[in-house]
Amino acid sequence: MTKKKKITALVLQGGGALGAYEYGVAKALYEQRDFSPDVICGVSIGAFSAAVIAGSKTGPVDGLKKLWELFTSSNIPFVPHPLQVLMTLPYNAGMYKPSFSGYINPIGSTHFCDTRPLYKTLEEIIDFDKLNSADAPHVVISATNIATGLLEEFSNKTGGIRVEHIVASGSLPPSFPMTKIDGNHYWDGGLFSNTPLKPAFKCLETIGDDDCEKEVIMVELFPQKGKVPEHMPDVFDRMIEMTFQSKVSFDKKMYQRTSEYIDFINELNEILPKDSHLRDSPAFKQLMSYSKISKLTMIQHSAPENLLGASDFTEKTIKARIKKGYHDTKEQLNL
Repeated sequence: MTKKKKITALVLQGGGALGAYEYGVAKALYEQRDFSPDVICGVSIGAFSAAVIAGSKTGPVDGLKKLWELFTSSNIPFVPHPLQVLMTLPYNAGMYKPSFSGYINPIGSTHFCDTRPLYKTLEEIIDFDKLNSADAPHVVISATNIATGLLEEFSNKTGGIRVEHIVASGSLPPSFPMTKIDGNHYWDGGLFSNTPLKPAFKCLETIGDDDCEKEVIMVELFPQKGKVPEHMPDVFDRMIEMTFQSKVSFDKKMYQRTSEYIDFINELNEILPKDSHLRDSPAFKQLMSYSKISKLTMIQHSAPENLLGASDFTEKTIKARIKKGYHDTKEQLNL
């Protein structure tokens, strides 16, 4: 029997410094000889990773390694870890520096940080001709249009992806400034939806045929289940987890339901007379155009995180997250 061609989409959530976990995941996946995603969808820090994986000048894993080297703050000897995190919050050499207008006149400003270091980092690592080439995986990143309140998608196959599109996807207010693109202003895509499953499904619809095996691999940075809070820090931790993870269960249900609809319409197509008027129905035609996703694989961050987790770029924590992402992937996928 001929082995089915495999088409894979990689979905990367946002989560600030938690994105180091996604680097660990990518290291483990790319150790597999046949791993080569056809689609990569990311939001916020996941958008940074998606663009680097597809367009890095030195390759996916080396590019992510460089990215996290530039994002990581050096450990400060003899200083307790929580204090180190607070001390490094105002400045990250690879991502942002203080915006003095934001601190001097916070009421009259829209942000506290200057993201010019992030532009420099991304331009240093990414070859944008490579990212937007015909041979690159289909990359989709998303950002929230501030004026409309709606999510917008940017694709390297439609219109192309520039550095400002990547920055826009991670422009989390009020820390980061809004990003202006072609007259529109954008904030972090995670404000609207932190898990870009829908664009992954949509992209897979356009690739291959029914004889292909289509798989989505999604990295979950925030747990859906958690303990009941016992004190105020727990309250904020759980609130953040639920906020960023809230739409994932809905998307999973939609995936399951759509798969059931596709199975149903295929069976109906077999028994429906060729001259049936139902075949002219727009709903029937639309359902017939859907391509079934064979498998949805979730790689879940198994280590607990505290309130400062998404802002913790200290060397000790980043290394631990990379290692955890690597081992979770090996263990959960039996690699």
